[in-house]
Amino acid sequence: EGIAGQVRDALVRAIASGPVDGVIVDVRLNSGGAGDELMEALSMFVDGGVAGYQIRRGGRTATNIPSGRTLPQLRGKPVVVLVSGICESACEHFAVAMHDLKRATTLGTDTAGNTETTYPHNYEDGSRLLLAEEMFVRADGSSIEDVGFKPAVVMDVPWYRYALEEDPQVKRAVEITRAR
Repeated sequence: EGIAGQVRDALVRAIASGPVDGVIVDVRLNSGGAGDELMEALSMFVDGGVAGYQIRRGGRTATNIPSGRTLPQLRGKPVVVLVSGICESACEHFAVAMHDLKRATTLGTDTAGNTETTYPHNYEDGSRLLLAEEMFVRADGSSIEDVGFKPAVVMDVPWYRYALEEDPQVKRAVEITRAR
């Protein structure tokens, strides 16, 4: 909880420090998160729209991005989302929505393909069961479950062996933001 607020705070600080020419969102080590945090994070970049659907046995529900919350200083600025095989769940939903809504270039390696949403079920003995009850599908109805999401720019390098300033994927992301 609270990650969307942290992202907003970091973006506001970056904006306050001078003009922002582009943004790189690194979710390569993100293993998921809460749906409301996901929608709030998307709303900083995308002013409303459908980010996909949550599918349950009883049907599907659109995941609607709230409107009126984008950061004006980021409108029209290039965004690159870095992804990896560790990226799953809400992280994958974020990357796919940013890609499908044409708000970002995605770069890295295929994501994990683990898009289930789990819900807690608490029992009287104090135990808790986390049960997968929904899965994410793209706005066009296609699924990345078990196959992952292939980024627009595939760059399979051992990025974790490099310092941030030498990271080949980050360097390529900077090039992409400057080319737009």
